[in-house]
Amino acid sequence: MPIFTNTVHRKVDERNMIILRGPGKTILSPPPDFGGKEDALSPEEMFVGAINGCLMLTFLYFAEKVNIEIVSYHSEAKGEVKKGNEGYAFAKVDVKAKIAVSNDRYIENTREISHLAKQYCLVSNSVICPVSYEAEVIGIAGHSTSRCNNIKRSS
Repeated sequence: MPIFTNTVHRKVDERNMIILRGPGKTILSPPPDFGGKEDALSPEEMFVGAINGCLMLTFLYFAEKVNIEIVSYHSEAKGEVKKGNEGYAFAKVDVKAKIAVSNDRYIENTREISHLAKQYCLVSNSVICPVSYEAEVIGIAGHSTSRCNNIKRSS
């Protein structure tokens, strides 16, 4: 099984940095709500982004396997943080995707693929908080739509 790594560091008079395999160095900061800088990534944003990105990539993997042409995929994710007895934690993450397919006949199969994406997304399956994934599928002409809700229940 793969092992994923990254490095974080800070030196005197330098900003916090995270080094990731793909993009390289990125400035790391707490979110502005916790005194961080607007121009830097926060671990909290990366957490929500990792879930959102993994759901998209898992979805696209399955769509490619069954030769469904995805014209566009756009999703927005929101992570809600709450303070509990153990401190702050994500209470839930909601992902809403809008997917356009090249032919209206692919709408139902694409809806089924969104279920597979939710079922097999490594990142969303690895977190404690509930993750909901809602996919709206639209035919290229924009006439036909189908909405699908996939919700991970917290254990």
